[in-house]
Amino acid sequence: MRGGNFSLSGKISQSNGINLTGRTNKYESEPIDVQHVKLQIMSTVLFPIISQQWVKVMENRFFIASLKAKINDLHLIYGLNDLLFYKDVLLLAEAMIAEHEEVNILEKKLYGKLNDVGTIVFRTKMIKLKAEYEIYNFIIGKPLHINDYNLDMLHYIQQLTIQENMTFDKIKSYVLESNIIKNLNTN
Repeated sequence: MRGGNFSLSGKISQSNGINLTGRTNKYESEPIDVQHVKLQIMSTVLFPIISQQWVKVMENRFFIASLKAKINDLHLIYGLNDLLFYKDVLLLAEAMIAEHEEVNILEKKLYGKLNDVGTIVFRTKMIKLKAEYEIYNFIIGKPLHINDYNLDMLHYIQQLTIQENMTFDKIKSYVLESNIIKNLNTN
């Protein structure tokens, strides 16, 4: 029942969020069942993945199919497009879970027990460089020393990354056509 509010008589009225002033009520809430499924996705899937609680993620992965079915049903009923976003989030979560399982299988093969001696494997987070350094390394190549980065090129790449609708392919094209790269190649 979209747009329904309780009137003073206690009955549900179909106001569609418009009041006597003719303005829409921006505080009108979405249906409770939509709120419930969104919260369920957040608490059972997203938050455990973000906090890397993989045991909980693996326990809750069996609910993803039913959550996707609920999303489909609710989208048919209410037509809310943000439900499609949540469906995509669930697809992303499934892909992440599959990747995590593959890594675990590979680690067991690689670091499995050898002669009944325990092996300790400690996972660390990948170190990320600033975007301009990562892009520089992809396009031009990683220099041998940190001081060998061309600062003008780094600044140029940084300026490109903050522009609207910029993609990696566009940045690569601009960098390869720039005068800075031509000067790098001649030196």
